[in-house]
Order: sequence, then structure tokens, then C-alpha cells
Amino acid sequence: MTPARARRWGLLALAALAALVLVGPARAQEAAPAATEPAVRLVQPAAGAYLAGATVLEAEPVVPAGAVLERVEFEVNGEIVGTRREPPWRVTHDFGQEVKAWFIRARLVLGDGRSATDTVRTRALQVHATAGIELVNVFATVQDGRGRYAMNLAREDFLLLEDGRPQEILYFSRDRLPLAVAIVLDTSLSMAERNLPEAKAAALKFLDALAPEDQVGILAFNDDVRELLPLTADREQARDALKGAVARGGTALYDAVSAAARRLALVEDERRRAIILLSDGRDEAASGLTPGSVLTFEEALADTIQADVILYAIGLGRDLDQKLDFYGRHSLEEVLTSLAAETGGRAYFTRRAERLDSAYGDIETELRHHYTLSYTSSNRRRDGSWRRIDLQVREPGHTVRARRGYYAPDDGPLP
Repeated sequence: MTPARARRWGLLALAALAALVLVGPARAQEAAPAATEPAVRLVQPAAGAYLAGATVLEAEPVVPAGAVLERVEFEVNGEIVGTRREPPWRVTHDFGQEVKAWFIRARLVLGDGRSATDTVRTRALQVHATAGIELVNVFATVQDGRGRYAMNLAREDFLLLEDGRPQEILYFSRDRLPLAVAIVLDTSLSMAERNLPEAKAAALKFLDALAPEDQVGILAFNDDVRELLPLTADREQARDALKGAVARGGTALYDAVSAAARRLALVEDERRRAIILLSDGRDEAASGLTPGSVLTFEEALADTIQADVILYAIGLGRDLDQKLDFYGRHSLEEVLTSLAAETGGRAYFTRRAERLDSAYGDIETELRHHYTLSYTSSNRRRDGSWRRIDLQVREPGHTVRARRGYYAPDDGPLP
């Protein structure tokens, strides 16, 4: 084929593709039924974009027949930055010169009070150099004096300290992020008979409560750790994996926590990462003569913190406050409580497996009531040191749960 003819066929192919792109949506639109509920789509910016300076925010509303569109609001990190009551449905917002992570939302409001939203999250510019920009993420739950989740707080209501020094909160959001959850299930021999079937049933109900966009993975541990299912949104696969777990052997508790954290650390998209750990016994081999794990409690906790994971622990059985670890230092209750508290999660304890439904239900509820805050540490040293985080609500009477610290980046010794 001559070069001229090749170019001619290439142009014809491009023309045919353009026709498909233009005609296809039009036909789909003609065939689509009339909308019965309001909807809105953020046309720009795109999710994952890098924003700086004056940027156009544009929305595309869908209004049901006979309804009146009252307004379209644009929010940046929970604050309204523009409102339009007539087209064009766009506003311009100045994001400044520093490329940060932003949570942007368009909200459509009808005259009858119905509304719809669409959200995107943009990215911060990560420069992996000594003077790089690195965000520290803090996920937090807040409850008032009556134990109710307080989700009406603003950025200014929080005080965030690192090693006692106030930090500027660069990113703030109350919106729910999709989840990446690792269910880590004790399948040691002590879980046989009634405990394991009840644990499976409670975990299956937890799966049913997740949103379609949430991902879940299943790990089981006894003498070793087995990944029954990698992270997936396929609920049927998750159910099958849970049902296939069998009880045998010892309890490699710390190895299981570390394995789950390391898998969740590989999640690259914007998700809240959580471990739900259930165990009824201390870390111990089946023989009772050695620990069950290769790793220690401290190593498992460090892996969890470095992976930016929230850990929820469920302790099942009697006298967990008296079941000391293999070295006689800490009880199982202390171990589970520490793993949860240091990462911003909670520990639940029940003597009866029939009550596991309540624990899983409470965890699912809490995962839907998180604030997301991010900051860049004022301490620029990259020495791998432990940095203590203290997140407070300025108004008294609130209980805050958030990670208690993190390890600073470490460039290692100079050559």
C-alpha cells in the first residue's frame, strides 16, 4: 500500500470512529427513559487531577420533568465556593499556587427540596525528594456526650497537634470515601465448633452492608496466614471465601495483622483502608511451646501504622484480660485494645459468638462516620522518628478517635 493510500485509509478510520462516538451517545440518549430523580455530574475537574490557580468547576444537572431547579452549589473541602441559579452551571475558583489534595462536590437542589450530589477528589503533588511535599492523613471519628456521631463539624472546629505543635489542616472532608477492608479471621482450633460458624455468619452480614464500590479481602490465620481472597468488589467471591474457612492449628496473630496491613498498603486509589480482626486467643503455636508468629506485637503494630490503616479488633471469649501473651507481658485484651487505639480504631469484646453481629454492625456504622484531615508536618526532618499526633475538637464534650502518630520518612544514612 502506498503512503498516500495508507494516509487515506487512516483518515477514513478516524472519521468512522468519530461517527461512532457522536452517534452512539445520541441514540442512547433517545432510548433512555425520562429521569424520575434528580442527578448531577461534575464535568470538571476530573478525579485525580492536579489543580492550581484559577480553575473552572462545571456541573451537568439532570432535572426530572415538571421539577424546578433552584440552584447548583459548588463546594471545595466542605465549603461552598459558588452558587449558580441558571446556566451556565460553572464557577471559577482559585486553588492557589501549591498543588494540594482537594475534595470537590457539586450539589443540585430542586424547589421541592430534593437534592443530588457528585464528588471528585484531586491529588496533591508528591515530590519524593528531601524537600518533598508529603501529606499526613488522619481519619477521625467524633462522638458527642451522648455517644452520637457528630458529623456537622468544620475544619475550624479541630485542633491538630504533632509533638505538641499546632499544624495547619490543608485538607478537610466529611464525605465518605470508598473502603478497602481486610477481614482477618482467627481459624485456630479453639475457634472450632460454634465460634467459627457464628463468626462467619456475622462477617457475611457485614459484607451485605457494604456499598457496591467498597472492596473487601479475606485473610485467615492459624499456624500460618492464608489469603482466602484478594481485595475485590465481588460479594459472591467474598461469601464463598468466608464459607470455606476451616479451623485447625495455632494462632499466628501478629503475622496476620502484618500481612493484612502490607496488602492494604498496596492500594493506590483514594480509599479508606481498614482491618477487621477477630481472635479468641493469644499468639501461640499449636504445640504451646513457641509463639505463633514470626513477628512481634511491636512489628505488627508498626506495619499497620506505616500502611495508614485503621484497625478494628473483636475479642471473642471469656477471661481475655487474663490470657497473657506467650512471654507473659500483655493480655489479649491489652493487645487488641492497643492495636485498635494506636491506629484510630476501636476494640470490641464479647463472651458469646452469637453477639458478634453487634460488633460488626458497630464497625460498619463507624466506617461511615469518618472525617478526613491532612497536613504537611512542620517538622521537615526525615529521620524515621516517631511523631505523636493529638487531634482535638475545640468545643468540650466530644470524644475523638484518630491515629496516635506515625513514623517520619527516612532517607537513611548519608553516603
